[in-house]
Amino acid sequence: MHAFASGVVMPEVRDIMSSPASVNVGKKSLTALRDQMGEMIERWRSRVRDDLRNLLARAEGADTESAGSNQPNGADPLELATTMFSCKLNHHRDDELEVTFYPNVLQHGCLRALWPSIPKSDVYGRFVIKHVSWLAVSPTSDYGPFWAKGGLVAHRPSEGALELIKLCGKDPTTVTAREMDAMDLRFVQHDRNVMTWRAAMLRQDLLDMKDCKNWRLARPEEVAQARECEEVLCRSEKWTCAICRTKHFPSLDAASNHLKANHDVEGRGGPSEHLVLYADSRAAGGIFKVDLQSRTASTVVW
Repeated sequence: MHAFASGVVMPEVRDIMSSPASVNVGKKSLTALRDQMGEMIERWRSRVRDDLRNLLARAEGADTESAGSNQPNGADPLELATTMFSCKLNHHRDDELEVTFYPNVLQHGCLRALWPSIPKSDVYGRFVIKHVSWLAVSPTSDYGPFWAKGGLVAHRPSEGALELIKLCGKDPTTVTAREMDAMDLRFVQHDRNVMTWRAAMLRQDLLDMKDCKNWRLARPEEVAQARECEEVLCRSEKWTCAICRTKHFPSLDAASNHLKANHDVEGRGGPSEHLVLYADSRAAGGIFKVDLQSRTASTVVW
């Protein structure tokens, strides 16, 4: 599940934690809960995806009951490369994105700082929201449960951003993010800045570019150079440990040292299954811009 907080407010956990003193909650109950985790995670994902699809449907003026059914070839609108969301609460941290893509939007810190509306009669729910230290229990995301209502809107990409999709021979109405990722291409602007497709789309969109006359696809050697620079940058980005509850580390080396010192896991030399980029970051979202002249990478695209 994307955050501990999203799990503790689900019915299965709530029932155990709200059990009266006369009810024995032991190993059997906890084992049964563990066995239900897979179904709980899938139910959470389904609910959140439905919420996001409804945002997209409302932006298109469609019936939310049929969200996604009018897409070409029956494609899930969430999976499209052109699906973007805008955070209306992006005002207190300068390392957050105002506009982001799915599924990285699920980790956006602003949307985990919005507390769900819980009635006074819900004693357990109000206790959880007010008293649990989310910063201590959620190692890869911020604060509490994911809550998009009131803080998130669907974002329609500009024509210039859509032109980039066409530049690589794809149809912006049908191409998925997975297809774009599989091509592993880069876009070059002004023969200098090399960008991943998400970074290029954001730049076109944020600067309100109307066309792609200054853009081209990167040559193989430029793609290779860009990848090297991106990897160097990632080493200095924030990382989190997937084993413990430490919030994050300032670099990959620091996170690797933590693994070695605390978990007897050799992580130095590259990412392992135990280390992940800080979820609410541009780097985790695959957003990179590389200056070919200085051979430096950045996650700032404007």
